[in-house]
Amino acid sequence: MRLLETVGRRPFITWTFALMALPLFVLSAWADAPVAVVLGCFSLYAFFSGRRASWSGCTVPTK
Repeated sequence: MRLLETVGRRPFITWTFALMALPLFVLSAWADAPVAVVLGCFSLYAFFSGRRASWSGCTVPTK
């Protein structure tokens, strides 16, 4: 959280989107990649997108 406060939200979100795009770029550039590379890329994408969503403040309202 300290890193987020130091860097700021907009640059932090921008870098997160860039990190999400890297595995997708690898998949698009290497169409006949082995299964391990495909699973690794999707795992990295899920990891980076999950981190972004958890810091965006998505909460379920309670009564």
